Amino acid sequence: MPMPLSGLAQTLSNSVAKVQAEIVDVQNQLTAGTKTLDPASNGIVTRLGAQATAYGTVQNNISTAQNVISVGQTALSSVATILNQMKQIATQAASGGLQSTDLDSLNTTYTSLEAQAEALIDAASVNGVNVLGATNLVVTTGIDGATNTTVSAQNSKVGTLQTQLTGATTTVASSLVKATTSDVTVSAVVSHAQDFDMTGLPTTTSGATVTVGGLTFTAGSTGYATTTALADLFAAYISSGGVQPSVAVGKFSGSLGTVDLNGDAAQVTAASTTPGVLTLTSTADANDFVALTATAANSAATNANKAIVALTAALNAISTGQANLSAYSTGLSAQMTSAKALQSGLENTVGQIQNIDATAMQAKLQQLNNQQSIDYYLVSQMNTEAAAILSIFR
Repeated sequence: MPMPLSGLAQTLSNSVAKVQAEIVDVQNQLTAGTKTLDPASNGIVTRLGAQATAYGTVQNNISTAQNVISVGQTALSSVATILNQMKQIATQAASGGLQSTDLDSLNTTYTSLEAQAEALIDAASVNGVNVLGATNLVVTTGIDGATNTTVSAQNSKVGTLQTQLTGATTTVASSLVKATTSDVTVSAVVSHAQDFDMTGLPTTTSGATVTVGGLTFTAGSTGYATTTALADLFAAYISSGGVQPSVAVGKFSGSLGTVDLNGDAAQVTAASTTPGVLTLTSTADANDFVALTATAANSAATNANKAIVALTAALNAISTGQANLSAYSTGLSAQMTSAKALQSGLENTVGQIQNIDATAMQAKLQQLNNQQSIDYYLVSQMNTEAAAILSIFR
């Protein structure tokens, strides 16, 4: 049974509308370069796209960290050169045979070089970040908010080695390769006693001397590690009546001075300590207690040898710092490669989901245009047929 004319008209009308909608959709996709996705596919594209962007941020983080590391490596190399020059100066000063004016000149050069080294370390910054400083550089190398890499040159900052470089005290901070003296803080005689505060003295190695009254302690190969130990050495020697410490620690010579103002012997009858402070107690006749003086001295050779030890430690620390930075740089490079690969993979996946095949879409558009032309032709034919039928009733 033939389809009624009205039914055929509706079918053609629906076809025209459908083809027109498809043409508009294909044209929109061609213009945007992406497919029209359903909600589920849109959600996947959004999630994967965000991850790809995050890996791009990770690459920026790593690139910035590599710049900081590069500056740090350059600074450490320069500082190592300076410290080797300082070590040469210290070795020259330790050899002896130099006049005090020569030692003064060497010391001026030495302290100038030290200042340059510290300035280089402090200036090794990128955007306010100094990998050689006390604060570690934390690099976010993952997209989960928890994966980080901590970068540190580990003790390469010369400032942290200042104690070694300057002989441990501000008193001799500017006198590192020449002879130095330091005063022990001495109190007045009060209630039969006198205090000798040694806490301001440097710790020392072989050759340094500390004198209280006429009693001199000369440090041995190990010397004393703390000023508390130094005060205890004096107290033990005096209280024991002259028992010497081990040869490695050092040796006492001379005497405190055992005659008071009245000519009485055994002026000092007891010695005790609080941390770093030696207390000498007199006989009952306190008014006759002769106040003693005290000094500490380091020879040029002693200071220079201490500087050599400190510089060797500093150079070892810098070597460790250089190795660590090199390892961090290599590790970050590997993480950069990984981040790039992950970002590329995610972007490719997103592209496969949403990107169109332009050639196929152009072919489809041509097909739809052809279909639209056919539909329009059929509609025009139906209009002609309808007009002919209507003419019968006129």
